[in-house]
Amino acid sequence: MTEKESNRIKKDYLWSYQPVEKRIRQLDGEIERLRLERDATKAIQYSGMPNGQADRTSPQESYVMALEDAMQKREKLRIEYIRQQNEIKQAIHAIGDPELELLLEYRYMECMTIAQVASKIKYSISTTNRKHSMALRLFELPQNDTQ
Repeated sequence: MTEKESNRIKKDYLWSYQPVEKRIRQLDGEIERLRLERDATKAIQYSGMPNGQADRTSPQESYVMALEDAMQKREKLRIEYIRQQNEIKQAIHAIGDPELELLLEYRYMECMTIAQVASKIKYSISTTNRKHSMALRLFELPQNDTQ
């Protein structure tokens, strides 16, 4: 595999941070919405009069159980996304050079352009490009993500 191909794979992996971040925020919103819906449904009062159905859950109870199941599934997904995010952060921090790690964080985690990164770290664009290339050379994909 050429260095260019290797860098493309590394960049694709690093760029995956932002969609994961957005998905976590989306799931947080969905979970909160489901909690509110569940709590509103639980707040409904029933008369307690027998309806001739033995040992069956009411439609409201079934709905609440379905909401709780959906919340659990979303929470599991959220935990997996957070694990992926942490994996990316750990891979960046494994470089061992705080300056290069910060450069990758700005570029891929905060979605800054190279010009913005250069301004932030107080280097010229050409120096920032050179350091970015160095950071990519030192960056290693976690073992479970390599082909």
